[in-house]
This record gives sequence, C-alpha cells and structure tokens, in this order.
Amino acid sequence: MEREVRWGVLGCAGIARKAMIPAILNAKGAKLYALASRTREKAEAFARMFPCERCYADYKALLTDPCVDAVYIPLPNVLHAEWVIRALEAGKPVLCEKPLAMAAAEVRDIIAVSQRTGVPVMEGFAYLHDPLTARIRELIASGVLGRLRYLEANFCYLLKDMSNIRLRREVGGGATYDLGCYPISFFRALTGAEPLEISVAGRLGAVSQVDEDVHVRMLFPGDVVAVSYFSFQSHWNTYNVVIGEHGLLQLGTLFDRGDQKELILDTDTAGRSVETIFTGSRYALQVEQMNRVIREGHRPAVSLDFSLGNAVMMDSVLARCKDHG
Repeated sequence: MEREVRWGVLGCAGIARKAMIPAILNAKGAKLYALASRTREKAEAFARMFPCERCYADYKALLTDPCVDAVYIPLPNVLHAEWVIRALEAGKPVLCEKPLAMAAAEVRDIIAVSQRTGVPVMEGFAYLHDPLTARIRELIASGVLGRLRYLEANFCYLLKDMSNIRLRREVGGGATYDLGCYPISFFRALTGAEPLEISVAGRLGAVSQVDEDVHVRMLFPGDVVAVSYFSFQSHWNTYNVVIGEHGLLQLGTLFDRGDQKELILDTDTAGRSVETIFTGSRYALQVEQMNRVIREGHRPAVSLDFSLGNAVMMDSVLARCKDHG
C-alpha cells in the first residue's frame, strides 16, 4: 500500500482551520504532517486543534523538512506568489488558495519556475472539484439546454469590519480577489474561452481603497453574455444561472460550502425538475486530486494556463475599477 501524502500547511488562516485542514484529515491518501506559522505560540495553538508530527515557527523550516510531500498555502494574497515559488524551488508540490497571485505577471513567474523545476502547483478552487459543477458541465455537454446564451454568477456579502483582511489593501484585499475570482473562473470553465469584450462598473471603498462593489459584463465567443455582481456591500447572494436556447439551469449555492445542493433544470421538452446533489467535501476532493497529481502524475484539474487566464481577467477588472474610482 502506497504511503500517504504528507501535507504541510503554511499559515494559520481561517480557511485552513475551517475547511482545508479538516479536508486533509478526511481525504483518502492524505496525512496532516506539519504546520507552520510566524510565531511558535500560534503554530502550537493550531497544532493543539489539529495534531500533527511537526510544528514550525518559520515557513522556511517547513519547506526544508524532507518528510513534507506537499504544501498547502492559505497565506494573505500578497504573499502567495513569493511562497509558491519558494515551495517549488524547495521541490514541494503546492496547492495554493485562490487567487494564485496578485497579477498575471506573477502567475507567469510561477509557471516559469514550475516548468523549470518540474514541480506541480494548483490553484485552490474547491468548487471546480464539486460534483455539482461536474453535473452542470454534463448537462451543458448533453445539449439539453441548446446553444448557450447567458450566464450569471453573483457572490456577495455585507462586510463592515474595516479591520478585516479582505478590506486591507496592503495584504491584497478587495472583492475581485476574494469573490470575483469565482464567477470569472466559472464563466471561463463553462465556455472554454476568453471573453471578447468586458465592461466594468466598480467602486473603491472610501476608507479601504480596495474594490468593494463590482459589476462585470463579458461577451464570449458565440455571442454568450456573462454577467456578475460581486460585492462586500450587499446582502448575501450566491445566485447562479445558465441559460441556453432551449432550457436553463438555476442554483443558489455553487461557490459556498455545503453538503448538499439543489439544481433546477427547466427545458422546453421536459419541463421543470429539481435535483439534489450530494457534494460531500469538495475540499477533500481537491486534496485527493492533488494527491493523484503527486503520486500518479495526473494533470492538475485547475491548470496553470487556466489560472493565468483568471489573473489576466482580474487585472482587467481591477484596472477598470481604478479608472472609475
């Protein structure tokens, strides 16, 4: 029996505590081996919640541990590219939380290092591993909706705490990096293409000076229109819809966590039906896919080319937000 992939976690972010470390503990073929933080006190406190074999007060020390087979990075956005590259240089395969980097130029640097070292890296879009996403793709491919005409994906919640990391410009805050990366990746995943046109209406927070409220319209090949609203200034909303010539798909919880979700299918021929999709742990599925990349040489489900395309689009959205201040 092949040894489990020994994971090291670089940082003690909320997403690690709430989702990814439990996923590593529950994923087949994975083992939580090491935790690292900037201080020993924080690392040890985290290790008391999630027992592991090694605990480091230095990110570099974890990367030099020869027993670490893979690294998960949930650090602040502004640190992603630096520590992804450091991990790759240390020979450690990486699963990095979205966004992979703060700009397309940084993603290109990561691609160059990954190609040179031969070490894989995957951006952490857990929803792309979700059975619900697979079902959406299956229905589109079946032709039941006819030719795609319109996509909509919103992701919003109200955020008032100005100390929240998502509202801090110096660490890479903003709605585009935190929320907008989801609909942008969703549109590109479903169309398999890059937009021909993009228009943006976005507002920077008067205090935060990060994008807090953004509306995007994209035109994809085949005259497919995609619209998204992502905001820290709105009531909770994860509404998604896919409309074709002969039918539509509607769902409300694609991007957030949940063990089961409903998918509404309404077509000219079959009428309206509701499917309940049992998703399990999308995060564990993500870990298991990365394990296969490491152990069996599979290609990452989220390719670096896909991540680069997302980064190019986010650069474009943010440039337009700044233009409109």
